[in-house]
Amino acid sequence: DRFLIVVRPVNDPPQFVKGPDQNLRGNAGPQFVVDWARQISAGPANEVRQALTFELTTDHPEWFLVQPALSPAGALSYTPAANVSGSSTVRVILRDDGGTSEGGLDVIPPQTFAIEWEAEAPRLEAALTAEGVRLTWTGEARLESAESIAGPWQARPEALSPFRVAPAGTEGYFRLVPKTGSTP
Repeated sequence: DRFLIVVRPVNDPPQFVKGPDQNLRGNAGPQFVVDWARQISAGPANEVRQALTFELTTDHPEWFLVQPALSPAGALSYTPAANVSGSSTVRVILRDDGGTSEGGLDVIPPQTFAIEWEAEAPRLEAALTAEGVRLTWTGEARLESAESIAGPWQARPEALSPFRVAPAGTEGYFRLVPKTGSTP
């Protein structure tokens, strides 16, 4: 007696190696990391023509102006919102279009990574120069109150743009007030 055994291929899951966690300082702006995901594969040789798609979700979507995304080549891109400090966990799934018939697998278990950043605190620095006091504002935050920024200095108002100098009640003291329509 003879019998015929037929072995049918099933879809194997795609594979990739994730990149490192992302660490940012301050208001970093748009991020683009080439080759963040590496060794991207649809599976064995009989599956190389399958289309692959990365699917990303984050536990803090409100912390991003542009949500994290991965290109088919593995480039990571995202834009964090301004003045955010903390850590967001990003969940990554790689899916192929080979389907799940006869027990095939078209997705790998999720992998995660963190995007962590610390917002820089705004700073107002004062330096005494031969010409007067030079004030430097660094940071994205708005100056809501300048009452604690007072001192026995003579300021040159043209050096303070976008602020104007307002008297603080005692001769030689002043406070900084944003000019109308200005953003520090």
